[in-house]
Amino acid sequence: MSVKYRLWCIWYKSSLSTGYYKCKYFLKNLPMFLKMAWYWRSWDSEFTIEVLTTLLRTSAKVLRKGCGVNSEKTYRRCMTAAGLLDKAYNDFKRDKTISYLISKNKMYIEKVGIFGRLKINYIADKRIYDGMYSAALKRSNKEEAALKKEAWAYLHKHIESFWD
Repeated sequence: MSVKYRLWCIWYKSSLSTGYYKCKYFLKNLPMFLKMAWYWRSWDSEFTIEVLTTLLRTSAKVLRKGCGVNSEKTYRRCMTAAGLLDKAYNDFKRDKTISYLISKNKMYIEKVGIFGRLKINYIADKRIYDGMYSAALKRSNKEEAALKKEAWAYLHKHIESFWD
């Protein structure tokens, strides 16, 4: 055995080599974690989902460069999971009916009586408006819940295959 090979074996088995790689990747990941820590608030569930999607996308890019057997497939699954979570939590658009009802049902304020008490009047009948709005809101909430359920089901099904 050559001296170089023996030195390499000692280096490979020692804790110095793992310490070197830990420090290397710590410094490489530090800017990303500092950015996340700067914006993180314990009560902000939307940012927690954003952190999860960021980590999934970062892991996907690293896994794609890897030499694993299923690296391309794992990359696609990670990106799909991140996209589904992003769509369900961050990109969800409310139903167009709700926006339409809010824009059409303008209210106006008029003075009533001698002392000028204010009375709020709606253009549309309030009972009809409330019924239409609540129906549209229920439909929108149902769609949003279905998107969230689909995203978490996909993540739960494939998360074991993302990492070793």
